[in-house]
Amino acid sequence: MRDYPKHLNSRADYEYVRAHFPHNKWAKDFRRLLADEYRWFPAGQYDTADGLTVDATHKVDESKTGTGTDEKTVYLYSELRADENCKMYRLGYTRAEVENILEAGK
Repeated sequence: MRDYPKHLNSRADYEYVRAHFPHNKWAKDFRRLLADEYRWFPAGQYDTADGLTVDATHKVDESKTGTGTDEKTVYLYSELRADENCKMYRLGYTRAEVENILEAGK
């Protein structure tokens, strides 16, 4: 491999770029692992938004269903939480490991 790879698909790929390229090349890929750890998951659909908590980890999106006179507004409630299937976990890294790698590479 001569140039920085376009795709990192395995833990071995991540470790390879760490060992063979400067920090400024691979740090963005490790930061992306951290950024993709959390995502929005559906937590319910409601006819009204009254009583639904809205904060940094909960949101409400308004959606229209039906057409014409049958159109109805529904509120989609979502919760931000760690995605068990995120790439970081699939590769076998933990948040602490990736943060330590980024800090040590500086």
